[in-house]
Amino acid sequence: MLGGGSAQVFFTIALTRLMKGGVDVFTRHLALELGPRGITVNSLAPGSVFGGSTMPDTPEMRAYATQITALGRIAGPEDIGGHCRLTVQ
Repeated sequence: MLGGGSAQVFFTIALTRLMKGGVDVFTRHLALELGPRGITVNSLAPGSVFGGSTMPDTPEMRAYATQITALGRIAGPEDIGGHCRLTVQ
């Protein structure tokens, strides 16, 4: 899963986007390399998530993030918890 903003350029968060892109590519290559051995490789990249310390939780930031999100809403920790649990099983 990739965040919708990973295809857009925002210089204030360029390093975060670089790292997310790197993790995505690394995950794909590990999956190709380890798949024939029966080892699966997964990563989660939900995009903007409020409730942690990754971005300031202000009304202005929520409005901006909602505007650039494909689904028109921002994920919360409860939205990705089940996916995390499923991934590590």
